[in-house]
Amino acid sequence: MTVYEVASERYRELTNLGRELTGAEFDSLALAQNRMAAAHQTLADAGRLDLIEDAA
Repeated sequence: MTVYEVASERYRELTNLGRELTGAEFDSLALAQNRMAAAHQTLADAGRLDLIEDAA
């Protein structure tokens, strides 16, 4: 799995809990979003967004 895939899976997990997030979960959600953004930028810079087309 790629960094993007792991982060996006964690993001989906946390946004589908069906309840309010704890402080730690909120921090984890922010971290996942940051990792997804960084991975997206890295792949965009390399011209390889095709690697995550299906994951987005």
